[in-house]
Amino acid sequence: MSFASYTSKYTGLVYNYVAKHERSPVDEGSDIDFGVVDAKGRKVGMRVWRTTLHTLTLATEAPVGGSEILEAGKPLVYFEACAIGARNGESFGSATICVRGPALGAVQIELAERIERARKAAVKKWTKA
Repeated sequence: MSFASYTSKYTGLVYNYVAKHERSPVDEGSDIDFGVVDAKGRKVGMRVWRTTLHTLTLATEAPVGGSEILEAGKPLVYFEACAIGARNGESFGSATICVRGPALGAVQIELAERIERARKAAVKKWTKA
């Protein structure tokens, strides 16, 4: 089966058109308290969004109008887990950590490692010397 695709004139990369993008939740998110407060007295932490399984179906014909695209050779099934900074348990700021990959366990481990780096940075920033 051949899929509808195009080659970017800027990068030379080949992209396939996506006909369908399904998202299925794998687990619910949670809040993580880093145990420090910021200058305004708010608890500093992270809000972890739910982990999602993404399943893509490629289009066999080029769509009319806009369409989601995927670089050729990228996996059609992957897991994604994301987290955002939080203050007092509410999402805060624009710093988002997102990890994607073909294996759920590996995605969760990498997200945990990146959250730990963020925790260490927050503790260093907000702990009084």
